[in-house]
Amino acid sequence: MAGFGGIRTGATHSDLAVFLLGTHSLLDSVVDEFDLIERFDIDRSRSPRAESRDALRRGLRANFDDRSGVLTISFTDRDPVFAKNVVNFTVEYLESRFDTLGLDRNRIEQENLEVNLANAFQRILQLEEETRELERMVGFAPITMEINRIAMELTAMREVYTQLMVQNEMLRVTIASETPTFQVLELAEAPDRKSGPSRGMISIVVSLAAGFFSVFLAFALNAISNIRNDPVAMAKLRTTKK
Repeated sequence: MAGFGGIRTGATHSDLAVFLLGTHSLLDSVVDEFDLIERFDIDRSRSPRAESRDALRRGLRANFDDRSGVLTISFTDRDPVFAKNVVNFTVEYLESRFDTLGLDRNRIEQENLEVNLANAFQRILQLEEETRELERMVGFAPITMEINRIAMELTAMREVYTQLMVQNEMLRVTIASETPTFQVLELAEAPDRKSGPSRGMISIVVSLAAGFFSVFLAFALNAISNIRNDPVAMAKLRTTKK
């Protein structure tokens, strides 16, 4: 994510990108693209749309770096290829949304210019063809007047086409010298190592859990042994059972 006027503009655009990441339209697009209701085994009888959005939110993250102006999007899942695909689809969605919202105005203006250029060129070809057809019928006064009219329109269309060409070239130079509002710096790749938890941390947690369980089990066995060796306690237990 890059801005046109410094950090503040970039931050504003990134705030918008982060907001879009939480919208129902984006979340639902990801859910439908990857059939997350089925993948996450969500109960269809209990708000499957809301449940799938919540499940997606838990794995989808966005982080904006103020110094570099870069927005990083990540997704955590056990399947690395699936995680990569979710991130790349999300990036493509954001890029499309920014274009739709008209934030990258120069690019949209260039697309409109190219459409107008194509239309003008087609009209010039049409007028030239009409001129050739009428020239075959020259000699009649009405035909001569029509040729003159078409010639005037053809001259005007050529002027319009020339002006559009100049505008388009100037806009190309402007776009080449500016950073677009939304620019994909790097697409996600399937990681070849898991992000967490580490094996060392798992070993520590398992060891601590085993230690606590062993201490608890020792206390429990000691308590049971004391109760068995206590005639009064055993008598109470027998009375309770009866």
